[in-house]
Amino acid sequence: MRIYSVVGCNNCQTVWIIEMHPENVKCPRCKKKHKFKKLRKFVETLDIDIARKKRSELISKKMKNSTSEWNIVEKNIEDNASFIESDQMQEKYRVGENKKDRLIRIIQESEGITESEILRKIENETGEKWKIEKQLEKLLYLGEITENRGKYRKI
Repeated sequence: MRIYSVVGCNNCQTVWIIEMHPENVKCPRCKKKHKFKKLRKFVETLDIDIARKKRSELISKKMKNSTSEWNIVEKNIEDNASFIESDQMQEKYRVGENKKDRLIRIIQESEGITESEILRKIENETGEKWKIEKQLEKLLYLGEITENRGKYRKI
């Protein structure tokens, strides 16, 4: 007789299924070691399908909560859109842009841009100084941009 437990990590909030009742377990995501008896158990069952369903429900609920929070942010931006001029509107939507996307956008907007020009644009947009050498190397390696004589272009 096998018992399946749906458990959650208190460090990274990952939810996974454990078979039987081991003394210690390791989170598959963050690798933190836990004592089984101290872990939060959402369900314990003899049926693996019930355990899978419960795990899916928990993950779905977590995703729904994070999506609904994002929808509220997007709605607030849309509600305020009529009061913002177009340049300001573009900057408002770029707030959620990650460094890689911002870097690619800047290169795409300015064909044949040098590293120092990229740094200047980033500093003007964000007020921050970035170290972009490694990011440029990664983008070159991935084939998303090209470099010729110190000038970068989006492929």
